[in-house]
Amino acid sequence: MFKVYRISSHGGIIKGSAQINLDWTGIDILGPKSCIQANYNEPFDFEPEFPKMELDKNAIPTDLLSVRNLSEYLIVSERFLDVIKEYNTGTYQVFQRDLNTPKGNIPYFILYFPYWQDDTIVDWSASKFQFSPKDQRPDFWAKSENSEAYLKILEQIQSIQSRHLVSKLSEPPFDLFRMRAIREFSCHYISENMRQVFEDNCLTGINFLKETEFFTPEETETS
Repeated sequence: MFKVYRISSHGGIIKGSAQINLDWTGIDILGPKSCIQANYNEPFDFEPEFPKMELDKNAIPTDLLSVRNLSEYLIVSERFLDVIKEYNTGTYQVFQRDLNTPKGNIPYFILYFPYWQDDTIVDWSASKFQFSPKDQRPDFWAKSENSEAYLKILEQIQSIQSRHLVSKLSEPPFDLFRMRAIREFSCHYISENMRQVFEDNCLTGINFLKETEFFTPEETETS
């Protein structure tokens, strides 16, 4: 079995976290180059338009910024970027943007991981999920053919009560990656190794959410 961890920013405007206000002035939010209108499963072949970022007056800058409505991206400091460059993160794109603060602009980096890893990692034929229907019917266990089928089931249910996840792999494919289906409000995951690296480097603003466990192929063969 191996574990991976979802990460997010601390959020809020308390000391030790970052709260960013977004200014969409001059950007066509529905336009083809808007960062929120892109197909989030392929690399950008153009320079996407991002809103301007301004630090809340009660917040301080951190290595991972809390930004609403941009959950498909990680907005990080140069220090954060330098750390992950040394590890296995797969394909990602970097877009530098300034964070406006009362003390002047600070360069930050918007990281975009174009490829979801759900179908790379999850053995959907072996994994199973306990769903709670919206219409008060009893909970039921079910399997899905792939991530697309799983997402269609999610539209019909109220919540997921339990997940038995089996991986195609013996370990995570990357130290930092993005998932579409196996997620909650946060979609970026890190390996146990990367979590330790973040802690050793004292990166700020990072919230390590509950771990997600995957049974490995070796374990399922012997069970």
